[in-house]
Amino acid sequence: MDIRKNIIITCVSLFVCATILANQKPYVTNLSRDKYHAANKNWSIGQDEKGIMYFGNSIGLLASDGMEWKLFQTPDASLVRAIAVESHHTIYSGGSEDLGRWDRDQSGELKYTSLKGLINGDVYDHHTITPVDGPNAFLLLLKVRNEYWVQEMYGALYQLHNGILNKIPGSEFLNGTTTRVILPYDTDRYLVGTSTGAIYIYDQKNFIPWNLSLSRQLRGQELNCAIYSAKRNTYYLGTQ
Repeated sequence: MDIRKNIIITCVSLFVCATILANQKPYVTNLSRDKYHAANKNWSIGQDEKGIMYFGNSIGLLASDGMEWKLFQTPDASLVRAIAVESHHTIYSGGSEDLGRWDRDQSGELKYTSLKGLINGDVYDHHTITPVDGPNAFLLLLKVRNEYWVQEMYGALYQLHNGILNKIPGSEFLNGTTTRVILPYDTDRYLVGTSTGAIYIYDQKNFIPWNLSLSRQLRGQELNCAIYSAKRNTYYLGTQ
């Protein structure tokens, strides 16, 4: 009788543990075009202080509060490839041969203003354009905390400091790859991800492989963009 009781208790314990572990699996929601009513390709992600999410889409700027979606378009409905969210009221975007800002009007709509005519260099401070010294070609500009990072085209990483892009020592191992993700990790480290799905922790000295099981899941999926939500202490990764 005692043996039978122990077996029953063990089975119940295993069932409870399995249920808990199952509930801890990541919950993933896939959103199709008939939900957000825009183009198939989404290139970048941002979030403002109110928790509104923004997506650079092939035909405009998408915004979602988690319930509803809105599409804001430039006058020619051009592609929005990169976005930088300053606040709920101001968002910057870069697209095909264009750079501009979106300002929210009294009705809550985002209105686009092209800054293309001001471009003589690479950085905009709300008033003027200032040239920046650095590599001749780079693909993405990524903001981490209050810092700006770029990767030389299929090359090393650079960080913007006092108007100059400085090479990150040891980042040459990224040659031949495309870095798509640089996010804050803890207080002074960084999460770095490539399009191949390889993810590293950079501690300002070394690049250390991180979460190999996740990298294996991402392999072949082409990691494309990511964002860190401080409110949820969660990383969101987007693939192609």
